[in-house]
Amino acid sequence: MRRAPLHRLARPAGVRSSTVDDARLLVALEDALARLEVPLRVDAMPAEARSSGGLVRLRGAPVVIVSARASTAERIDVLARALRQLDTSALYLAPAVRARIDRD
Repeated sequence: MRRAPLHRLARPAGVRSSTVDDARLLVALEDALARLEVPLRVDAMPAEARSSGGLVRLRGAPVVIVSARASTAERIDVLARALRQLDTSALYLAPAVRARIDRD
């Protein structure tokens, strides 16, 4: 499935810009993982889990796991942290996406 670039997505009427921006950022981060061929799994995690997910290695291959209960902001944090640990130098990423990944 081909996704529209960040600059081509229109904001639906009545929706706050931060919500749309977060949704577009999440799509861009998911797309970066897909281009790196790193699977993204959304799984149920125990309620007492202290994390919303992260990058793990299963049978030596990187996989990003995100809690099914994670909010959009938490998912963005998990994916950005995971991408920070991967080599994204060969990928073109929009400046806002690159800045979010590089942010501490």
